[in-house]
Amino acid sequence: MKLRTTSCLVGVGFAGGLAVCYCFAIWPQCSWLASNAPRAQPFSDADVDVHAYPRRSRSAQLMATRDSSPGRPSEAVVYSIIVDCGSSGSRAHIYHWSHDDRAMVAEFLPPSAADEAALKVRPGIGALLGAVTANVSAMDDYLLPLLHRARQWAPSGRVLGVRLLATAGMRLLSADEQETIWAAVRRTLRAPQSAQSFRLLGAMTISGNYEGVFGYLAVNHIVRSQRGESSKSDMGSLDLGGASTQITFQPAPTLSPHADILADGYRVNLSGASRVLYSHSFMRSGDTQAWLRLARLLLSRSDTGASTTPVSHPCLHRGHEARIDGHAFVGTGDWRACSTHAQQLLHIDYECLQQPCALAGVYQPRVRGVTFVAFSGFFHIVHGLGLTTGDVWKGTVGEIARAGEALCEQTWSLLLETHPWRSSPAHMQHLCFGAAYIEGLLRGYGFSEPSAQLTFARKLAGYAVEWPLGAQIFYNTDPHHRDERLEEEAEASDEAEEDVVRGLPRRSRQLRRRRRMRRRIRRLGGDYPYI
Repeated sequence: MKLRTTSCLVGVGFAGGLAVCYCFAIWPQCSWLASNAPRAQPFSDADVDVHAYPRRSRSAQLMATRDSSPGRPSEAVVYSIIVDCGSSGSRAHIYHWSHDDRAMVAEFLPPSAADEAALKVRPGIGALLGAVTANVSAMDDYLLPLLHRARQWAPSGRVLGVRLLATAGMRLLSADEQETIWAAVRRTLRAPQSAQSFRLLGAMTISGNYEGVFGYLAVNHIVRSQRGESSKSDMGSLDLGGASTQITFQPAPTLSPHADILADGYRVNLSGASRVLYSHSFMRSGDTQAWLRLARLLLSRSDTGASTTPVSHPCLHRGHEARIDGHAFVGTGDWRACSTHAQQLLHIDYECLQQPCALAGVYQPRVRGVTFVAFSGFFHIVHGLGLTTGDVWKGTVGEIARAGEALCEQTWSLLLETHPWRSSPAHMQHLCFGAAYIEGLLRGYGFSEPSAQLTFARKLAGYAVEWPLGAQIFYNTDPHHRDERLEEEAEASDEAEEDVVRGLPRRSRQLRRRRRMRRRIRRLGGDYPYI
């Protein structure tokens, strides 16, 4: 017994000696000796070892390590991809955030226009219905190259979460047709080869009103990141897609502290404060669908019937002939007639059964006292009108009308010689109508000609102004949609990568796993924003 006790004491003493030696070997990491340790130098971009992260661009390395410092573990960064499956094409958005602040989502924007264009693919996913019906593997050729091009900007060896969210282009299809496409998506991303790189978190068609809510969350997230959390007032959002358009905002208080919303109200939590939004989506009112509707309207009012004689089109430039929806049209370049026809598509004359109304007899609170950010098709049109050459323009409805009138009066031959979009005549021919259409939309929403409430933006504060950013914030902060497994794997992957690069000993890795577990336990009791 005495021999055993002596042996145990010797063993404990020997182990204690080794522990002391070990701590002196890595003494900056020991909390009880750290008070006398020299402080780690601030981390800079120059500290990034380009060769330590194979198959990643330097910008991606900086993005992954910007918040790290030598000698202490960094917060793991989670990466995710949201694919905006629009009516005319699909675009991959790359987002990342820290475990401890899921609401602070950052977007990675590729460094060049060519890299940014590589994250888009045409046509819209809804156009693949015939292809995937005939051959289910057609989705592989459409989707996988896009996702792998996006994946190159994220850390290697990481399984990335992917969500595909479709909008009005898919809403034009029946439920059975949509399911055919989504089944092909699930088959593609759940195949063993794809599962090594991607985890499908969801594939669905979202409602137009929620598309508007996501746009609102994106706009105000960007504004707060630019102005700081002290920003008191929210901004409304205006989104114009190919097949639908959305208006979303928090009405300004009138006689009561909280404005009443009588329809299309959605409660959200933004920066810890609850508010009720108005959000409405107008189907078949995007610029592409409106363009087709106008062609059918003009055809129905013409005397040519089924003959081959071209139909006069006031929104096409003089000297330009085009086939729209299978019919021939010839341009007259008449701004007033174009504007009149565009307003007829909005049905502002419909009976209003619940005051106040905006378009098509639909209830909408007044926009007075609220500032808005207009993006997507709205910005595309004002950019084509030459009102801005940058990413942001603050302007009025009157300026759009004057620029549209000046453009519509130009002949097609002159535009082909002088307009910046002359290399893309298919897009250029839409501009006259686009100007008249968004002028009518904005007037219908309630913006006066000299109103200074509107900012048109493509990019702000390092973000692309698009609704998928708001969708990512929603999925991160809503407790029913968070993907804890994805975040745990990301944290483990980040720590394993740092262990290899920095050569941390086994004991340090164990301590960090314990810290990770403590953070995970703390997260279980968190209070998160909701919709």
